[in-house]
Amino acid sequence: MSDPKQKSRLSGTVRHRLMLVVDDFKQTEKKTLEKAITFAEEAHQKQFLRPTKEKPEKGEPYIVHPMRVALILLEEVEIKDVIAVASALLHDVIEAKRETISVSDIEREFGRPIAMLVSILTKPPMPPYIEEAEKKSRLVMYHKRIEQATVMVRIVKLADRLDSLRSAPDWANRAEKETYLAETRDFYIPLAEKSDDYLHEELLAACEQLELDLKFN
Repeated sequence: MSDPKQKSRLSGTVRHRLMLVVDDFKQTEKKTLEKAITFAEEAHQKQFLRPTKEKPEKGEPYIVHPMRVALILLEEVEIKDVIAVASALLHDVIEAKRETISVSDIEREFGRPIAMLVSILTKPPMPPYIEEAEKKSRLVMYHKRIEQATVMVRIVKLADRLDSLRSAPDWANRAEKETYLAETRDFYIPLAEKSDDYLHEELLAACEQLELDLKFN
């Protein structure tokens, strides 16, 4: 069994790193980002990322993912836009709690600009009972929505994909890795190429790492 204290230390370490960067923002922006962190922590409580080779029962605490996406924007892409960073922190909260969190809730708590970004970034529901063709159709529509969105929306989504892709070699499920790699090659690499040079290069590098893992493992 994995150590809950180790998981707590991991999320605590990522949170501390994020808070150090957030501390440099203006006071009003800092409050917004601190509120977004807390909101995301509550939404993703008791949720975990995909199982990994080292943790086959369940992966890391889910909250580390949106916090790392925010850090990619802040530290790597050097985007200090509070709307973008808050949206990165909140990008999965509706998917996590569709029954209790809506776009209207995000708008009430954080304002319309952040709510609109989160709305665009939120994937459509994919219940297990719908047919595969319908799932593919919904995913195509989602990709079109991202592709037609502003550069800022696309950059947040690409940072989201990059963080997950960097973790993919450690995933336990090989089929998920193969699907993720194909989707990244087909959609996210072309999207990055016309959106941000840095993210394009990093996604290509992450794809290469995943390809090597699939080849030798």
